[in-house]
Amino acid sequence: MTFRGRLILALLVAALLPLIVFALGVRRELSSGVALAEETANRRAVGQVQRALSTEGARIGDRLDVIARDLARDARTIRALAGDADARRWLIDYAASTASTAGLDAVQLQDSSGTVLSASQFRNLYGQQEPILPQGDSARVWLARTPTGTAPVLARSATVPIPGHGLRLTGGTVLDSAWLATLSPDTAIGIAMRLPGDSAPAQSTIAEFSLPLAAAAGAESSAHILVWRHASGIAELRQGISQKLAVALALSGIVAAVLALLLGARMSRPLKDLTERAEQVDVDHLDQDFASGRSDEIGRLSTALGAMQHRLGRSVAQLRDAERRAATGDLARQVNHDIKNSLAPIRNVLRHLSELAASDDAPALRQVYREREATLTASVAHLEAMARNYAQLSPKLAGGSVIVSGVLRDVVRDIGEARVGVDIPASAGNVAVAADAPTLRRILHNLISNAVESLPHGAGAVTAGIEVQPSMVTISITDTGRGMSAAELDRAFRDFRTTKEAGTGLGLSSVRRLVMELNGSLRASSSPGAGSRFEVSLPHAAAGDPRP
Repeated sequence: MTFRGRLILALLVAALLPLIVFALGVRRELSSGVALAEETANRRAVGQVQRALSTEGARIGDRLDVIARDLARDARTIRALAGDADARRWLIDYAASTASTAGLDAVQLQDSSGTVLSASQFRNLYGQQEPILPQGDSARVWLARTPTGTAPVLARSATVPIPGHGLRLTGGTVLDSAWLATLSPDTAIGIAMRLPGDSAPAQSTIAEFSLPLAAAAGAESSAHILVWRHASGIAELRQGISQKLAVALALSGIVAAVLALLLGARMSRPLKDLTERAEQVDVDHLDQDFASGRSDEIGRLSTALGAMQHRLGRSVAQLRDAERRAATGDLARQVNHDIKNSLAPIRNVLRHLSELAASDDAPALRQVYREREATLTASVAHLEAMARNYAQLSPKLAGGSVIVSGVLRDVVRDIGEARVGVDIPASAGNVAVAADAPTLRRILHNLISNAVESLPHGAGAVTAGIEVQPSMVTISITDTGRGMSAAELDRAFRDFRTTKEAGTGLGLSSVRRLVMELNGSLRASSSPGAGSRFEVSLPHAAAGDPRP
């Protein structure tokens, strides 16, 4: 993320986080206050409903007591019970006329056997058997039969004081939704009744209480009065605060983003300029001007960059001087190593000639000279080739092709070590590789010389072989010397790594470099006490390449 992006993010967090925390705290406090007020209002509403039901039950009881006393004093009641036809017709219509006068929705008169003598809600109940509502001090729910079914009625029961007849008068108010709504003056409060078998309401109730229920078969159970609140003030409050918070957050975010963009642009412009100038600094361009004339943090950064550039210039100069000295030393070591290896066969020839000269055997001396003249000539030519290569700043390979077996035999002969054997199959006798003779000679001379030097004094053997493959020719050098561990073998190919007292540590590193320049590969394997094996694989010479 860029500096400007981080700055914008930081300002947004700094602007919005306190606002969010404040808004959530306000919403929590307001929600707690509204919840407490709603709880108080709910308790008050439930109390009002209970008091209204209790008051209505008492009113119904008072009305029924008055109706029962009036009915007992009316002479037509006695005549109707005695069988008078006119009085009976009066009694059948009595409940309907009395219910409207008394302010009741349902009035029913029954004898002691439960036979209906008069019913305001359903005239045709006359003469039918109905359960008798138990008499008590509190109201209960009575399922009164109507022409269309049954209706729940908040009812009371009273005894008509006529000796010997046991008349029972039942009446009350129908518990429909319109009447239930009048029980609480709070319009946000909803009230309903649930009878046995009804499904649970979808609303979350705040209170529920039961009333005794006189079922159709006369069995006692319960009806439930449910009270709930239509709309919660807490939900409305939270929704309103959330909407206002979203608007405030959006406005604050926009303002913070604009300020962050302006501030970021003001701060990032000088930093961008410093960055562009710093990107132009390298070891060949250490002349950038970082002066800014500012006294703030950016000014101090500019001063620090200028000082760093000055120190870098001094360090580059010192490093280049050290590199020149190191390159000169490396070149001297490489020249020393190559000349020493090239002088070895000349030294061997001269030693042999010196021995014959001491014996005064002139014919043998001439014979040996003729035999070893080619070795002397080749060694001198090799030294001249190396001199030409080192005269160039970057030596280049001569290219061309060379017959592997010839170079291998020449190197083994020049080394003059009897413990070195050559295993060249007939199929490899005339195989050429894409290389120049001096380079291949250096590779083989280094590998075979190292193998001979690894042998114990007076024992062991070195075997040089050639294997022809479809696209490559592999030259293997195997010895039975002391061998190397995995760690020693890994370090053997590094420059200036040697286990010899007078060694330069450039032999194997030079071999690897020369093999890579010939587009070949070098593989090595070794084990302590079991000797080592080096394999040099070089590509076949292309058809038509000149061969030396």
